[in-house]
Amino acid sequence: MILKNCSLIRNAVLGAIAALAMAYPAMAQMLYATGESTQQLDLVNFGTGTVTNLSPISGRPDDLVVNAQGQILYTVSSTGTLEMYDPTTQQITVLANFGKAGPRDLIIEPGGNTVLVSLYGSGKLARYNVSTGAVTIFPTKRIGTTMDGLVYDPVGNLFAVVSRNLLCQLDPNTGAILQTVTLEPHYKTNGGDGIVYDPFTKNLWITHDGTLGNGLIEVPLTESNPPQLGTPIWLQTGNIRVPDGIVSDSAGNLYIGEGLQFLTLYNIASDTIVKRVKVKGIDSAVFVPK
Repeated sequence: MILKNCSLIRNAVLGAIAALAMAYPAMAQMLYATGESTQQLDLVNFGTGTVTNLSPISGRPDDLVVNAQGQILYTVSSTGTLEMYDPTTQQITVLANFGKAGPRDLIIEPGGNTVLVSLYGSGKLARYNVSTGAVTIFPTKRIGTTMDGLVYDPVGNLFAVVSRNLLCQLDPNTGAILQTVTLEPHYKTNGGDGIVYDPFTKNLWITHDGTLGNGLIEVPLTESNPPQLGTPIWLQTGNIRVPDGIVSDSAGNLYIGEGLQFLTLYNIASDTIVKRVKVKGIDSAVFVPK
């Protein structure tokens, strides 16, 4: 019995070491980040911990994406705008204004011709056409009390964090709710926030600050058509302070904007916080195209 237990312990230790080794290449990543409280865009060298200010922002930037031209699109919830920063020209362009609807998270849609924006205050979606600049807000009635994180899976299914404590699959054309999973009991203004599809686990991952503490929620996702959402799995509860934006490197690592203070590297296989880099004011991050 003792030998068997020793063998189990040895295998667990070796597995943890292997998982951590997988995370080391991730430390060399370069990422753009929104400085919400600092009102700026930053460039983060995760390997050295160096943070470079790219541009001041007239407001509090929330989420961001990078288009095919290497330009950074980001939302400014305090001004209600969708804006673009060009790293080459260092120019900022206001693309759309949603006013008090409160734009938060955004995602470049399949095909790259449109950008989908969650409108936190109105509980709706906005679609921005990259070519024409046209904006479509839908549906007519709000989807939920609030709208946060957005993500597409590899086959084009759209998922969103709705009303803070629900994970919903939405019809990308109408905004209709196709299926719903409750993440946790509703708690004031807190709950789920950022969401990402992770190719390593083929599941959805959500950051949350709610009834059951701060941490991560993994939601199993079947590859069937239509997909099915499984029972939420709670991870790192109490170990991550007020997590927000989340991005996957597709190799088993997640980068998380934590507490407006840190860009945090989480290794999935070992269920371990590997490293934190101080990024004052951080909300969300995205990888710099290579």
